[in-house]
Amino acid sequence: MEEIANEAELSPGTLYLYFKNKEELHTSLSIDILKYLSTQIQKVVNQDICVEEKIERFRDVFIDVYDYDPSILINLFHLQSGETLHNLSDEMMQQLKENSARAHGAIIEVIREGIEKGIFVDEHPVALADVLWGSYAGIVLWVDSKKKLDDHKDFVKSTLITAFKVIIQGLKKKLRGICSEYACLQGMCCRIPSTKISGLMGFPIYSVALAARTFFLSPAMA
Repeated sequence: MEEIANEAELSPGTLYLYFKNKEELHTSLSIDILKYLSTQIQKVVNQDICVEEKIERFRDVFIDVYDYDPSILINLFHLQSGETLHNLSDEMMQQLKENSARAHGAIIEVIREGIEKGIFVDEHPVALADVLWGSYAGIVLWVDSKKKLDDHKDFVKSTLITAFKVIIQGLKKKLRGICSEYACLQGMCCRIPSTKISGLMGFPIYSVALAARTFFLSPAMA
């Protein structure tokens, strides 16, 4: 704390007026980035887009927050999984809980919506949100540990992109052999951007999906 006070050109006593120890100082920085993260996640939740696209936007938010300040984000994930929590004041602990719940709750909301619309697999939304958040934390911490061996390599962005491809595919519910993108034909999903309905062997995917839906729901197949 003395070194931090000297760097900030403050007396140690002044610093201790605001933070009782080094852990609380680090936590205050973590809470700031957690607030920023939860705000960006909530912006995605409020957008008028499909739940699948919202999950993809979460990926972009995660990458943006990492780029914003990777060291503070890494500190946040260490904080959430370590013994430091026991050294925090009740007020600081409450702030951490509230902002964590806000970010986590927004992710749960999107996943629950996807489940209710029949787009995502019918698993507990909290557990699925934990998978998403845990993947984020795990990738950031793992890549950071690899950087200590080779400081020129930082694969957080590319690894998160790959992880989200896998996660999104795992979230999707298969409907009678038809991928969940086609669920919008039954009113289960909002619009699919035209860029995502490119041709399949020269035929629009909408046409292929509509024909498949007609086949599977015909009296002969009932």
